[in-house]
Amino acid sequence: MNLKTTTWKGRNIHNLQRTLDFAVKKKMVHPVIIDIGPGGSVAFMTAFLPLGKKAEISFYQLCIRKVESLMRKSGLFRLNTMEPLEIAGIFSPLQPGQLMVFDREKKVLNAVRDLVDNGQFNVPVKTARIDIQKQSPGVEADIVIALNILSRTTKKEMALKNLVAATKLHGLICINIDESPPGFRKLGRSVFERIK
Repeated sequence: MNLKTTTWKGRNIHNLQRTLDFAVKKKMVHPVIIDIGPGGSVAFMTAFLPLGKKAEISFYQLCIRKVESLMRKSGLFRLNTMEPLEIAGIFSPLQPGQLMVFDREKKVLNAVRDLVDNGQFNVPVKTARIDIQKQSPGVEADIVIALNILSRTTKKEMALKNLVAATKLHGLICINIDESPPGFRKLGRSVFERIK
């Protein structure tokens, strides 16, 4: 399988920070965090990719993204992933109990394991390969991060059902949708709390 979407440093920082703000208001401590589909990029090209929001990238960076995309889709290159490290860093004030990373792409999970092996995390990390369109992670978390996932799935309803199932009662989910999923209330842009 070839990773079809990319990510870069800081792409989702604003959503992660907003989720942290609500977690702090809820006085969460030692939360279990799930990151679903963190994305990846060709490892040796990561440094050339843009920083921050997509709207802020230059024409040059857009061209670099296109080249990186072609190389990534070939499936021939080792990947790097940024989002799990960003999550561990941003949520560090809460002293997370665990970060679980799920993806359907083996190379993304290998990239996470490389970061673990190199001592890059300040939190225990587990990884597992799943396709969120076909199955739930099988565990619940206090915070679920699933950015840029539903827009890339063909079975949106099933994927959303599986994402919701991974969120504990009174837990938070950060997901790129406007309307609250059933049993959730909207706290802010892309951040929802499970109430049922």
